[in-house]
Amino acid sequence: MSFIYVIAGKRGLGKTTLLKSLLENYESSNIIVFDYLSEYDIENFNIAFGLNEINQNILNKKDKYVKLIFRPNKEDNLTIEKSFDKICEIVLLSNNTIFIIEECDNFCSPYYLSEPFRQIIEYGRHQNISIIATTRRLGNLNRSLTAQANKLFTFRQTEKRDLEALNFLGLNINQVKDLDNFKYIEYDL
Repeated sequence: MSFIYVIAGKRGLGKTTLLKSLLENYESSNIIVFDYLSEYDIENFNIAFGLNEINQNILNKKDKYVKLIFRPNKEDNLTIEKSFDKICEIVLLSNNTIFIIEECDNFCSPYYLSEPFRQIIEYGRHQNISIIATTRRLGNLNRSLTAQANKLFTFRQTEKRDLEALNFLGLNINQVKDLDNFKYIEYDL
């Protein structure tokens, strides 16, 4: 069963740590991490630098499931946004895949959503494609993503726009404003 999880909160409060702990529950899935910040080094994951390497890793997979960290390569001559669109196109060709995007608001703002990512959000469930996305600013995500999300994990939020986004989702903003460091609330949406 596919899902969309959003993990939101200020920097340094544990979003990436939570995400990595969630991945421990999904051994029987392909996992592709879009790691443009070079933050991931996960045991048993291959790292692909650039589009050629990601294609080689997928085509030459040795294990039943692909566990792959993709880091865009300057030699591809693509912007980060174009690299993101290309990896989305690759994810769309897969089945039973969890697609991880750190700082997703850089690729999915209230005013822009690329067509390949929109297709994953809206139709990925037919191929059992799931998304786990992190963001510092919940209010800066495209509503298509938050509207389709099954769960929201939120760490402390204090910015007005982010609190408004939580309120719009019907969540208790007072609890979120007062969260201690490294504490989060999990909401089913």
